[in-house]
Amino acid sequence: MVSTEANVVEPVFSEEDCIDFFFSKKWPNGFRCPQCGHSRYYTIRTRRLPLYQCHNCQHQTTLTVGTVMERSRTPLYKWRIAFHLFSQPEGVSAVHLSEIISVTYKTAWEMLKKLRLALSDKDTQRPLTGRVRAGVSIYGKRTLQPFYRHPKERPVMVSASFQADGQPSYVKLKMIADEHMPGKRTLLYSGEVAFTKQHVQPGTFDVRFLKRS
Repeated sequence: MVSTEANVVEPVFSEEDCIDFFFSKKWPNGFRCPQCGHSRYYTIRTRRLPLYQCHNCQHQTTLTVGTVMERSRTPLYKWRIAFHLFSQPEGVSAVHLSEIISVTYKTAWEMLKKLRLALSDKDTQRPLTGRVRAGVSIYGKRTLQPFYRHPKERPVMVSASFQADGQPSYVKLKMIADEHMPGKRTLLYSGEVAFTKQHVQPGTFDVRFLKRS
């Protein structure tokens, strides 16, 4: 185990454990050749990571192809720790991650960048639908100035799809471009249009932007 901060202990995994772990995540129903869909394969262990060769078409693939880990030289166990820390509510900084898994700051920064991009791409593929509610909030340094934003205050759109029982089924948090925000919390109609076009399923009619009183 590795202690990252006082009273906080993060798990450490062996590389072999992680090979099995990522195999089960990539092929939860068993191996499927990405080229022909065949289920039988040979395992070739002459490299750092095993190659999986299709019994039918001889196509070779690895655990990392098509993932954020593709072409990375960082061991799988370090990626798994990065995934774990990234998924925590408090997240993890590149400086902290580099210390925990013993990589350079640049490597840690690139790992987190890839994870954020992958999460953003996945989020883009899931637009809000049904009963949608959204409103402006402020992220970053808080000030008591009610009308003008501090340079470190960033406007964000907090939004969600709601189920029939009133519980949110999916939540999005998106930055708002300055061009749509003439004041600290005043959202122009152009901002509503831009958000709806980018993040709401076409044909969704129950969309409301909540105003602060």
